[in-house]
Amino acid sequence: MAELKAGRWSLRRLRIAWVLTVLGLFLAGVAALFIVDDRFYRLSDLQPWATLGCWTASFVVLVSFADRLAHHRTLLWMFVATLLGIVTFPLWLVVFLGSMSEHHDNTTTVAVQDSPDGRVQAVTEKYYNVIDPSCRVWLREPDGLFARRVLVWRQVESGCPRVWFPDNTTISFAYGADNPPMTTTFDPDRMQVAETFDP
Repeated sequence: MAELKAGRWSLRRLRIAWVLTVLGLFLAGVAALFIVDDRFYRLSDLQPWATLGCWTASFVVLVSFADRLAHHRTLLWMFVATLLGIVTFPLWLVVFLGSMSEHHDNTTTVAVQDSPDGRVQAVTEKYYNVIDPSCRVWLREPDGLFARRVLVWRQVESGCPRVWFPDNTTISFAYGADNPPMTTTFDPDRMQVAETFDP
């Protein structure tokens, strides 16, 4: 009798762990859509694939163990699995298509300029605002999975400026022969700029 109770308790714990694993993976995929800020540009590149991976793993774990752990409730769990698949398939499609069209604005890196101490980079990108050729400049950390960036210059329907670092906390832009240079300071520790040039 004691062995039977122990077996039932062990099966119950396996069921609980199974359900919590499925739920945890699904919620982790949902969380990945919202907790990653575009500021962390390397994580943003991985974000859709992390979501797809979590949701796929959730579905696979649910279906794979339903027959062994659900027993007489197999039909119920298969119904839940079908419902989960119906709910998540459109989300898979949306995330996948979104990741495929990540560079829908045809972004092209024009130049990368390092600061004197090498802690940050100015990345000049040409892109299209609908059909208008435009330009933007990011200030970003060059290394690490949690590398940050901040927009420092953007101009729609415009060419790209010349960018340089007068020192380790100052960035300058020169656009056109008749326009005076524009300069702003930044904090490399907080990855913040004093002024964003975004007419």
